[in-house]
Amino acid sequence: LTHLNDIQELDASRAASFPQFAAGDLLLSLRHQSMLLVVDPATLRVKWYQVGPWIGQHSPLFMNTGKISVFSNNDDGTMTGEKFGGSIIMEIDPQTRQVVRRYGGIAGEPMYTPSRGTHQRIGARHEGILITESRAGRVLEIGADGKLVWEYINRFDDASVGILTGATRYPADYFTVKDWTCP
Repeated sequence: LTHLNDIQELDASRAASFPQFAAGDLLLSLRHQSMLLVVDPATLRVKWYQVGPWIGQHSPLFMNTGKISVFSNNDDGTMTGEKFGGSIIMEIDPQTRQVVRRYGGIAGEPMYTPSRGTHQRIGARHEGILITESRAGRVLEIGADGKLVWEYINRFDDASVGILTGATRYPADYFTVKDWTCP
């Protein structure tokens, strides 16, 4: 009925950017209602909610900037997304309710997955975006300038791709291995 597809906790490191919320509050994504809401888990009180303009969204994130980022699938019942212009990464200011498009939905930024789809914000100010376009079997990174940095397509054969359900970008110092050569 609701298709709750994601829950994100507001951690202490970002809580100061959201004066209307508190560390530990939960950001929920209800796909079938195209609704995001923030709930206090102790009292179950809804502190904020908004319906759209995203459609069938996934992967909402609290950002260091005091905004919420979301992957709007924009499922329009087609295989190509031509009715609504494809999937879009959006940012919402929960205080003003202003929504800004960050990537997708315009010429030159093709992206569409009617279901699934994730994104990860990259950089200290979350200026970059790692996107998983699930049905296209594609992962792409968008730089701070809004331009494509790189992409990977999970090819099965010349005519097919394998669906990807997510991707994660790790910092270069994440791995402690010093020598990757094989004996």
